[in-house]
Formats: sequence, C-alpha cells, structure tokens
Amino acid sequence: FDSSLVAKRFFFEAFDCYISLFYIAFELQDVPRLRSELASLFATDCARRVLLEAGLPFLTQTAEAWRERAKAKRHRDDANRKKKTDEHTRDTNTTDTNTDITKSKKSTKSTTAITTTAAAAAAAIGAA
Repeated sequence: FDSSLVAKRFFFEAFDCYISLFYIAFELQDVPRLRSELASLFATDCARRVLLEAGLPFLTQTAEAWRERAKAKRHRDDANRKKKTDEHTRDTNTTDTNTDITKSKKSTKSTTAITTTAAAAAAAIGAA
C-alpha cells in the first residue's frame, strides 16, 4: 500500500510539474519560452534546496540558542529572587531577634521596677 502511494504521488508530482514544459515544447514549439520556463524551474528548485538545506538548520540553531539564553535568564532571575527572599527573611529574623532583645530588656526593667516598688512597700509596711 505504501509503495503504491509513493509511486502514485511521484507520477502525479512529475506530471504536475513538467506537463507545462511538454505543452510548450511539443504543442507550442516555442523554444525561447521553453528556455525561460526551464531556467525559472531550475532557479526555483535551487532556491528551495538552499533554503531547506542551509536556512532551516540555521533557523533551528538560532531558535535553540535563543531558548537556551531564555532558560539561563529565567534560572538567573529565579536565583536572584531566591537570594532577595533569603536576605529579606534573614533581615526579618534579625529584626525579630533585636525586637525580642529589646522587649526582654524592657521586661527586665519593668520587673526590676516592680520588685523595687514591692520591696519599698514591704519595708514601709514592716516599718510601720
């Protein structure tokens, strides 16, 4: 089945491409026009081959390089974002620690003041 499809397609493509040349050569018998048709057919085929054999690999390689650069940029951006998040977290933790120390000092001062006041009140009660 596949080989018959290939043969049918080959004959169709050949007939479709070259029938105009046979018509010009045998029916019209116009040699200058036949030359120009053959030259244009040859030039078109050469341009198509160059584009497919050289242009397509170049475009594929360029697209791959572009994808790699984009992937590296995303990776770099993610790393920078993570670094900033880590710095912010570390700064927040440092601030929280400093706040805890400050609260602890205030608490100690409050406790000392309360203890001093309680001791003075106890001394006043004991002295009376």
